[in-house]
Amino acid sequence: MFLLLSGRLVTILRVLAHFSPLNSNKGRFVVALRGIDYTSGFLIKSWITTNPIKSLVTGVVGFILVNSYALYLFERQREYWDLEACFSSEAEEHTVRSMRDAIWLAIITFVTVGFGDFYPRSELGRYISIVITIGGLLYSATIIGLVHSALNLTSEENGVLLIIANQRKDKAKKMYAATLIMYLLKMAGVRHRNLRKANIHWFKTRAAKNLKFNLFITVQKFKKAKHDLDASNPLKHQDQ
Repeated sequence: MFLLLSGRLVTILRVLAHFSPLNSNKGRFVVALRGIDYTSGFLIKSWITTNPIKSLVTGVVGFILVNSYALYLFERQREYWDLEACFSSEAEEHTVRSMRDAIWLAIITFVTVGFGDFYPRSELGRYISIVITIGGLLYSATIIGLVHSALNLTSEENGVLLIIANQRKDKAKKMYAATLIMYLLKMAGVRHRNLRKANIHWFKTRAAKNLKFNLFITVQKFKKAKHDLDASNPLKHQDQ
């Protein structure tokens, strides 16, 4: 029965390879032109790459059904094995008795929950449960990868965000430039007022020192804003 189950799995994989977009005359020509081996594995990988959601759902459903069927077969035939003495008779209520119980056990094992209402009593059934658990972990990692790739922005979307960010940086640079002009005008006013009072050391006054400090800070901010704007504009670097 297990060999029959494996044969069904191979048949499913061949069906997926048959419906691959490369399973055509043009596809074979392109594959041969690139020097790639035209194998069933390559066809299956191409189908999974072009249909990630369908392949994920199909893989999960097929994985659970195949393993639950194998689990049901092993648990149903456990009385022929010599491991019956290793279990207590009180565990009969937790035994997998139907295909529905096997599917439920496979699902809760796949999602790594494990309510404890059913558990495998045969040795091979335990091995199947280990395989289901590992498959659940791998599929969880696959789902995380798909979500991450789905949240990645396209080049056009990144371009829009880059334009908006550059507009903000340009606005900040203009604001710092206007602030510099304002501080320079204030410095000129302080100089003019002190020279009218014959104070040749006007640059040592508190007002002049405060203005020089503000000028220094604003110049640093202006340089940083200009550097960030130039760094985010690759076309300007190419022109230079």
